[in-house]
Amino acid sequence: MLTHYLKISIRNLMKYKMQSFISIFGLAVGFVCFALSLIWIQYETTYDSQYKDSDSRFLLYTPSSISKTGYSFSNTYAILQNIKNEFPEIKSFIALDIWKNDVNVDGVKHSDLNYLLTDSSFIDIFELKLLKGSLDFLHDDSKSAITESCAMRLFGTTDVVGKQYEEDFNKETFTIGAVFKDLPHSNYSFDIWGKCEYFENLKKKEYAGIGEAVLILHKDVDINKLLDKMHTCKNKRVMLSVNSAGLLPLTDYHYSELNPNNKLQFHYLILFAAIGVLIIFCALFNYLSIFVIRLGIRRKEIGLRKVCGANWTKLYSMFSVEYGMFLVISIIVSLTLTSIIRPSFEEISGVTGSLYLPFISYWAMVALISLFALIFLVRHYAMSGAPVRESLMRKLAVFFQLTISILMMFCMVVLMKQITFLQKGDLGWTRRNIATFSYIYPSDKLEEITQRLSSFASVDTLIPHTLALAPSGIRMSNLLTGWDGRVDTTRAKVPFEMKLNADVMIPFYNIKIVEGTLPKKGNKKSVVVNEAFVKATNMADPVGKHFRTAANEDLEIAGVVENSYINPPTIPATIMVFSCDKQDDSEQMLIRVNDGQWDDFEIQVHKMFAADYPDVDYKLINTEKWYDEFLYSEHMLVKLLTAVSLVCVLIASFGIYSLITLSCERRRKEIAVRKVNGAKVKDILFIFILEYVALLVMASVIAFPIGYALMKQWLVTYIRQTPISFWIYAIIFLGISLLISLCIGWRVWKASQINPAEVIKSE
Repeated sequence: MLTHYLKISIRNLMKYKMQSFISIFGLAVGFVCFALSLIWIQYETTYDSQYKDSDSRFLLYTPSSISKTGYSFSNTYAILQNIKNEFPEIKSFIALDIWKNDVNVDGVKHSDLNYLLTDSSFIDIFELKLLKGSLDFLHDDSKSAITESCAMRLFGTTDVVGKQYEEDFNKETFTIGAVFKDLPHSNYSFDIWGKCEYFENLKKKEYAGIGEAVLILHKDVDINKLLDKMHTCKNKRVMLSVNSAGLLPLTDYHYSELNPNNKLQFHYLILFAAIGVLIIFCALFNYLSIFVIRLGIRRKEIGLRKVCGANWTKLYSMFSVEYGMFLVISIIVSLTLTSIIRPSFEEISGVTGSLYLPFISYWAMVALISLFALIFLVRHYAMSGAPVRESLMRKLAVFFQLTISILMMFCMVVLMKQITFLQKGDLGWTRRNIATFSYIYPSDKLEEITQRLSSFASVDTLIPHTLALAPSGIRMSNLLTGWDGRVDTTRAKVPFEMKLNADVMIPFYNIKIVEGTLPKKGNKKSVVVNEAFVKATNMADPVGKHFRTAANEDLEIAGVVENSYINPPTIPATIMVFSCDKQDDSEQMLIRVNDGQWDDFEIQVHKMFAADYPDVDYKLINTEKWYDEFLYSEHMLVKLLTAVSLVCVLIASFGIYSLITLSCERRRKEIAVRKVNGAKVKDILFIFILEYVALLVMASVIAFPIGYALMKQWLVTYIRQTPISFWIYAIIFLGISLLISLCIGWRVWKASQINPAEVIKSE
């Protein structure tokens, strides 16, 4: 019996091969998006969750005007100790810092290693396992510890105790004193851990920053009550650090917007999963709607089977085998697609481990849900004999697929328009053709290198000894303590960022002056502020007014400039004050390259340093490319939306094509009679097109408002927004209209070429 059912299944799949192929492919693509998104979400949300007290670990953070996320985790050890003493809810804490570093081993440079700076408590808190060596490195700054994977990367073996490497930054040599097992799936997974004695001495300095602090709370502590205590704390030793502080669960840190290294916004992962579900639903709906229509076509077959003794179990088994074959082929295609994209997925997401076990479990869930839908369809249409309203089913299927396609295309176009706007639009400062040398070491070569760079034909302007507007290696912050016209004296001090060399920086970045003028050179008491400063102080007619800083300076406002959006596009403009005060000791320089000559300039720079300054460390940054990294999430979303939109349109197109084919087959006699009565091809074509255009109009009425509401809500998250123009609606509507017309035209033309007499005779 199973063999018989398999033969029937293969016959039906081959009979409707175009419809079967597009449903299988659409379901496979949708499931790949859905499953990989869920795997990624699970991976992102389980960092540092492997410890028993993982739900009691929190990061302490405070607002910061100079951080690109708007928040800072940095603090001093003395303040952290005072905070622990002030709040008994805190069981303990650990201070640490981790950053990227480069090392040299036997003349070979290894880049982007995670360098950890912390104390011995890290071993117990993060349950590190010592594999080789001893803990002597904790008391000797000439020694360090590395992880097992790092040892294999640098030396090709884990027998590395006693071996040496050189830090690329300051050419200091270190001896490996210990090898630890890798710290898996943690925000603080490291490669090298060293300078422990230096860190212990740093802890003793009252004002020395020590990086991040992980607070470990007692069990059952109410976080909201603890935060209320912090925000109302009157202890002068800690109030500045806790009155505006927040507590972020360590398990949430990796995917949080407060993580400066987080390139992909977490809610986009949820959107990816939702899109996957949408495609799965679209593919299944397409297949099942055609399946129901085929039940009407197979009414005689079903009736004969019932007469021959087929009961509910046998009929359901037959249809289940047919549907099961469809699912099996789909899972084979999806596994193939997953194998193809797996290397890229793992590189982008960082997900490690097997993908196939959760993948199969998700597939089982989708199969189970859809089989329940099949039970209802078989019971309702095959067993009960309920009439299959083919016309209504066909129209619903087309309407649904058109709605999804329009919605996906609309979102994709608006998204691409917004990203283009962020890349090319006015953000208050010029990024194109701007180069920044953020560091040159040793600095005794700086003047000579500056002279040589300024002589390049590709260089338009070079400004030495000037910190960049962005990216800024060193960002100087201060606090507003008072200003002319201030009414509310109870407000906290307002943080702002100070920029020097305003007389050259503002023209260099083409920052527009909206009010007043630049101060005269040498006038240290006259400054320029940006619009965010004026808004924060609610200052009317700011030019000529004064404000005071935490450093007891009294400064006069000479002018106001437009906001410069140098942070990620979802973060408001930083409050800035521009001073003409010079900073002659800065090792940074700004360069404007002639239009169209960036590639030549970059090649020439690297050749010069390789040939004449091989021992000089430098960092050349393309400001436009640097800012474009902020749009990493958006670029990923565009790629995904483009792919899934094409899949949705493909599913809808072939779904419509399949339904039109079925409709033409069912209406062959009608078409033949119309031809006999003198109807031309265009007349028959008009009847079909009118029906589907009406469905397109109804789908547009539903999809466009939903798309507008969704994308408007998304655009609100950005500080600068592109308008949703009318042409977007027109292009999408006309494009899908053309696609429908081509599908209908081809099928109706083929149907109309058949001899009417043959059709009527066969009917």
